[in-house]
Amino acid sequence: MTNIAKLPEPTATITLTSTMLNKCIIDANATVRKLALYLGVDYSKMEAGDNEIIDARIFNLDECKINFYKTKSRGDRRISITNLKKVAEVGDTVALTMLNGVVVVNLTKHQEQFEQTLEAMGY
Repeated sequence: MTNIAKLPEPTATITLTSTMLNKCIIDANATVRKLALYLGVDYSKMEAGDNEIIDARIFNLDECKINFYKTKSRGDRRISITNLKKVAEVGDTVALTMLNGVVVVNLTKHQEQFEQTLEAMGY
């Protein structure tokens, strides 16, 4: 798998479960919250039911949206990514990183192509 240390900071990583893909419910782990804060989304200032949507793109596909939100009932910190099922399966690791904007990369499936892109960009 791609060396995460090569990726620009901050980079979030998520290993996908069935629930994450099928119900679009992804917990905002520490790496996601760090990236969110870098993008101006501060979960600590959000109230239950609040959300912020960021335009992004999926590596080797097209545009997507990342929704950073807090659940309405308990205020759990979550994200959802449109079109993720088109490029990922259960068990895949995806990265959300900054390369000319926010990019979602399936590190499990696009490792070689992504590494070539990073090299071409000087990473």
